[in-house]
Amino acid sequence: MLYCQPIENLNEIPPFAGDPQSVCRALLYHGTRKASVTANAEKRKHLADACERFLPFAQRFAKDPFNQTKIDTYRRETHDRYDLFCKSTLRLYRTAKNFEYGAFYLTNNAERAIRYAQNAGGELCELAYQNALPLLDMGIPLPSEIKEAIAVIKAEHYLYAASEPLLLVVANCAFCDLRTETNAPVEKESADRLSEMDIPQSFRLSSPENYPLYVVRAPLFEECKKLRR
Repeated sequence: MLYCQPIENLNEIPPFAGDPQSVCRALLYHGTRKASVTANAEKRKHLADACERFLPFAQRFAKDPFNQTKIDTYRRETHDRYDLFCKSTLRLYRTAKNFEYGAFYLTNNAERAIRYAQNAGGELCELAYQNALPLLDMGIPLPSEIKEAIAVIKAEHYLYAASEPLLLVVANCAFCDLRTETNAPVEKESADRLSEMDIPQSFRLSSPENYPLYVVRAPLFEECKKLRR
């Protein structure tokens, strides 16, 4: 279980402490929504499963040459939605597959984490939602399991979108608890650059339950961008 500690002032985040050879001097950030913080593991898995059922279907549809007439018509009518549908389905889904629901991701760059906090339900949910809308608009006949998945995605996306964006801040993180995005060991060179916020990096935290997560609300986001340690 994660230990989340709301704060009213960034001075409540503890200063650096520990051996700089083994403890990260930089603050690390996780962008999320309040609904995600309060959701239980079963609810998060329910949404993740819906995304994983729907996105391969959307990807196959976009690649199928027999669907090009419908897609071309849709492109002429709504350029923005077409771009979200085809380009993000074919390109971003492969990237999003590097991410796993259940893994806890951090970045050394507060601005990047704030952008992640805008993704209602996380990266896969946002991607699934944006790609479900065009399929519904086009009136594509959908299998029952895909209809059910879309219903879950739409309902959960609505709840997350209405929820407050938050930053969870980790201080004094041990290097041995960090992994790369694809779950490989963190190279020392990457670890040494963590305090350089102009070089954004993302990591998995292997034991988030071992750290207090300092909860920063939106009014303090701009201050977070300026923090240096």
